[in-house]
Amino acid sequence: MESISLPPYLSQRLAEQAARLDPAQPTQDVAFPQELLALGERILEQIDRTGLSIVYDLVGDLDAVLFALMRLVGQPIQDEKAGPMIMDLKPVRHEMSVETTSYYSWNEFDYHTDLSYVDEPPDFIAVLCVQPDPNGEGESIFSDVRVSAPALSPEAISALQEPHFTFRAPPHYKGGRVVQLPILERTPAGELTLRVRFDRLEAEGVEAQAALQELYHTLDQNKVEILLPHHSAYIVDNRRVVHGRSPFTPTFDERDRHLKRILGMRR
Repeated sequence: MESISLPPYLSQRLAEQAARLDPAQPTQDVAFPQELLALGERILEQIDRTGLSIVYDLVGDLDAVLFALMRLVGQPIQDEKAGPMIMDLKPVRHEMSVETTSYYSWNEFDYHTDLSYVDEPPDFIAVLCVQPDPNGEGESIFSDVRVSAPALSPEAISALQEPHFTFRAPPHYKGGRVVQLPILERTPAGELTLRVRFDRLEAEGVEAQAALQELYHTLDQNKVEILLPHHSAYIVDNRRVVHGRSPFTPTFDERDRHLKRILGMRR
């Protein structure tokens, strides 16, 4: 895990540029100043090395800044079945909150990659902290499959590359979706990628079940936990790093843990 602390002048420059962007036109040409292009390149370099970059000391309109961050590293996208382009992640008191685990719940959120059940999951997830939990709960948890892979047995890696796993979309995904897919794949360069959501996944057969348990164990052995500070953001490679959340106690008011999320693809 690597991070960048923005000096005040660069935070302000990013906020000013963000205010000029139009989220309704995510593919419009943007002439970023050189210092922001360099920031985007640095973030991408960190993501390519470790799967994750954290950016501290953001200022300005947070929706606009989050959109600008994604424009610096990739192409913002929206899956309309999943919700708005910039989604607020905060506890919501309604019946489904206690029946499932999602962006509006406050229970433990097990390891997953976002939109693992769609044909082409996003390459990047960017999440910005508006307000951390006042009690220090609700930590963000990450684990990189490329760090864990050397500990996986050849049998597990082979089984995880077979389409013997049933992915079920969560209730908030409009229209629902159930697909059978492999968990692991390899890039043309031979690097492992993954898609997974342990709380909504079924493995078909003894070998697939054992491989899934082995993957969970190795990811858990290599996890990194952070409490994202106020006005900071992480950008994660959604094809190699799983993320999750420790539980927290909601108050259902302005003190609650509040994050914002945007999805993106590599350009």
